[in-house]
Amino acid sequence: MPILRIIDDFTAGNTYAIVRTINAASNGIDSPSDAWFTVKSSLAHNDAMAAMQIHVTTVTGPNGVITVNSDRSATLTIISMVSDSYNMAPLGTFMYDIKIKMSPTGYVYTLETGKLFTSEGVTSLPST
Repeated sequence: MPILRIIDDFTAGNTYAIVRTINAASNGIDSPSDAWFTVKSSLAHNDAMAAMQIHVTTVTGPNGVITVNSDRSATLTIISMVSDSYNMAPLGTFMYDIKIKMSPTGYVYTLETGKLFTSEGVTSLPST
């Protein structure tokens, strides 16, 4: 069963990092290969309508990485960049989940679900 959490310190348009520990799979062969952080204003929305969706893999990228340990446990780092959330409503309430895909079996699990509350920023992005 996924963990239910609340994220209440998220400011739309800011960089925000989420770090989670993933326990080793009980089958002894799987390890996480992909993860998705999806944020929606309504559960009725499909993924294409998400306010934000970030995909990370075991290859380091601007939005994070999955670091797999020798015991097949892992550390998941998801980074929401300014552009990922800039259009999200301030003082909004959103639903989110984090799903992981295991390799080699391809099994997909919901690691975490919850609510995300956006706060209102004071400073706009500086013009370049």
